[in-house]
Amino acid sequence: MDSIKNVIIPHFIHYLLKSAKSVDFKLWMQCVNLKTAVNILSLKNLEEIISIKDALNLGLSNNLKLVFPYVKVIPRPEFKVSE
Repeated sequence: MDSIKNVIIPHFIHYLLKSAKSVDFKLWMQCVNLKTAVNILSLKNLEEIISIKDALNLGLSNNLKLVFPYVKVIPRPEFKVSE
Protein backbone atom coordinates (compact mmCIF):
# COMPACT_ATOMS: atom_id res chain seq x y z
CA MET A 1 0.00 0.00 0.00
CA ASP A 2 2.97 2.31 0.58
CA SER A 3 3.96 2.20 -3.09
CA ILE A 4 0.42 3.15 -4.07
CA LYS A 5 0.36 6.18 -1.77
CA ASN A 6 4.00 7.18 -2.32
CA VAL A 7 4.56 6.39 -6.01
CA ILE A 8 1.44 5.71 -8.05
CA ILE A 9 -0.87 8.44 -6.74
CA PRO A 10 1.80 11.19 -6.84
CA HIS A 11 2.72 10.12 -10.39
CA PHE A 12 -0.85 10.55 -11.68
CA ILE A 13 -1.32 13.77 -9.75
CA HIS A 14 1.81 15.16 -11.40
CA TYR A 15 1.06 13.69 -14.86
CA LEU A 16 -2.68 14.25 -15.04
CA LEU A 17 -4.89 11.93 -17.03
CA LYS A 18 -6.68 13.86 -19.77
CA SER A 19 -9.56 11.54 -20.48
CA ALA A 20 -12.57 10.06 -18.73
CA LYS A 21 -10.07 7.83 -16.89
CA SER A 22 -9.27 10.88 -14.74
CA VAL A 23 -12.72 10.44 -13.16
CA ASP A 24 -11.94 6.78 -12.41
CA PHE A 25 -8.58 7.78 -10.93
CA LYS A 26 -10.17 10.30 -8.57
CA LEU A 27 -12.77 7.75 -7.46
CA TRP A 28 -10.09 5.08 -7.00
CA MET A 29 -7.99 7.54 -4.98
CA GLN A 30 -10.98 8.10 -2.66
CA CYS A 31 -11.13 4.34 -2.10
CA VAL A 32 -7.42 4.16 -1.33
CA ASN A 33 -7.77 7.02 1.16
CA LEU A 34 -10.70 5.30 2.86
CA LYS A 35 -8.78 2.05 3.06
CA THR A 36 -5.62 3.61 4.47
CA ALA A 37 -7.30 6.08 6.86
CA VAL A 38 -7.49 3.45 9.59
CA ASN A 39 -5.78 0.16 10.34
CA ILE A 40 -9.00 -1.84 10.29
CA LEU A 41 -11.54 -1.23 7.55
CA SER A 42 -14.92 -0.46 9.13
CA LEU A 43 -18.19 -1.62 7.64
CA LYS A 44 -19.10 2.03 6.99
CA ASN A 45 -15.87 2.59 5.01
CA LEU A 46 -16.36 -0.68 3.13
CA GLU A 47 -19.89 0.35 2.16
CA GLU A 48 -18.59 3.73 0.98
CA ILE A 49 -15.91 2.00 -1.11
CA ILE A 50 -18.58 -0.23 -2.64
CA SER A 51 -20.75 2.77 -3.49
CA ILE A 52 -17.73 4.42 -5.15
CA LYS A 53 -17.00 1.17 -7.01
CA ASP A 54 -20.50 1.34 -8.45
CA ALA A 55 -19.59 4.67 -10.08
CA LEU A 56 -16.39 3.27 -11.60
CA ASN A 57 -16.23 2.18 -15.23
CA LEU A 58 -17.71 -1.34 -14.90
CA GLY A 59 -19.90 -0.74 -11.83
CA LEU A 60 -20.71 -3.47 -9.34
CA SER A 61 -20.70 -7.15 -10.12
CA ASN A 62 -23.93 -9.07 -9.65
CA ASN A 63 -22.39 -10.80 -6.62
CA LEU A 64 -21.63 -7.49 -4.89
CA LYS A 65 -25.15 -6.27 -5.65
CA LEU A 66 -26.55 -9.38 -3.97
CA VAL A 67 -24.33 -9.09 -0.89
CA PHE A 68 -24.74 -5.30 -0.49
CA PRO A 69 -28.23 -4.48 -1.84
CA TYR A 70 -28.65 -1.52 0.52
CA VAL A 71 -25.49 0.38 -0.46
CA LYS A 72 -26.31 3.88 -1.65
CA VAL A 73 -25.40 4.44 -5.29
CA ILE A 74 -23.48 7.63 -6.01
CA PRO A 75 -23.70 9.33 -9.40
CA ARG A 76 -20.62 9.12 -11.58
CA PRO A 77 -18.91 12.52 -11.77
CA GLU A 78 -19.02 14.01 -15.24
CA PHE A 79 -15.81 14.28 -17.24
CA LYS A 80 -15.25 17.76 -18.59
CA VAL A 81 -12.76 18.37 -21.37
CA SER A 82 -10.28 21.02 -20.34
CA GLU A 83 -9.16 23.42 -23.04
